[in-house]
This record gives sequence, C-alpha cells and structure tokens, in this order.
Amino acid sequence: MDDQALLHATVACDLTGKAEQAAETSEVGARARYAAAVLLLDQAIVESARGAESDPRLAGLDAALQAVHTAGHEGDHTRWQEALVIANGECRTVLDRA
Repeated sequence: MDDQALLHATVACDLTGKAEQAAETSEVGARARYAAAVLLLDQAIVESARGAESDPRLAGLDAALQAVHTAGHEGDHTRWQEALVIANGECRTVLDRA
C-alpha cells in the first residue's frame, strides 16, 4: 500500500473511532449523538473513498465505512453496532498489514 492510501485509511479509521465515541457519550440525547457521529463519518467516507481510489485493496474498508455511515443516518442502533464491528475489523486488517 502506498503512503497516500495508508494516510487516507488511517484518517478514515481515526474518524470512525471518534464517531463511535460520539455515538456512545451519555451527555446528550441519542439524536444528537448520531448526528455528531454521522458528521464525523461524512469525512471518514471521503477519506476511505480516496484511499480506495489510490489502492483498490481498500475497497472493503470503504464499503464497511459506507455501511456504518448509512446505519447512522437511519438511526438504527442494532445495524449501527453490527456495521461498526465490521468497519473496526476492516480498520484493524488494513492498518495491521500496512
């Protein structure tokens, strides 16, 4: 994986982690948590798409982050959690092989 693709993947995964934290904070209501998470994921999917353009091996990461983003927009907590587990797994796989 080239340095540029790795940078995009790293940023996308970092933003996904921040989105997960935002969705789990107890300081605000559920709608506000998902809104904050989706805003972070908006940028994460931009980064993952750029990474996938740079290196097609990142297509799985991009698809996983798109699924989390979609679940966040829908406000479906169960689907969000399932998609997040998959996305976090993709992040670990990509960053471990870098």
